[in-house]
Amino acid sequence: MVDHGTGRLLALCLSVAGVLAMPADVGAAAHTTVVTSHTYVSGDPEGTRVLEWIAAHSPDRRPLARNGAVVVERKQYVPGSPASISAPDSVPTKGNPGDAYSVKSTFADGTTQTWDYRWAAPPAGEGDEWGLTGYAFRKGSAPVETP
Repeated sequence: MVDHGTGRLLALCLSVAGVLAMPADVGAAAHTTVVTSHTYVSGDPEGTRVLEWIAAHSPDRRPLARNGAVVVERKQYVPGSPASISAPDSVPTKGNPGDAYSVKSTFADGTTQTWDYRWAAPPAGEGDEWGLTGYAFRKGSAPVETP
């Protein structure tokens, strides 16, 4: 026997969770959320390209080196239907409001650096850009530092 009341409650909870997870500046227009993740092994040219992008976009939080493994995760809010989506590049050039880009670089000794970015319009309205929203550093097995 199926309890239809529980099914409706579950559907409502999932609907509300979906609404709460969507950034406020995405708006009510039809869109698709796409999350991609990729790991580049140490020495992979695309991983090096990602770390060069980091150095250019966060000169005060530059990568320590370019010889570690690199994990990239990107969340995109794409206007339209899934048919209009193409695979993202390893390095983002532009985005839509609410898009997120995260990079984690890990070295053989366990040292990690993590950068989090979000695509947003600056307060002055001078054009959209990728803004650093979070940074963390951990030396070997030491606690994570978020300067």
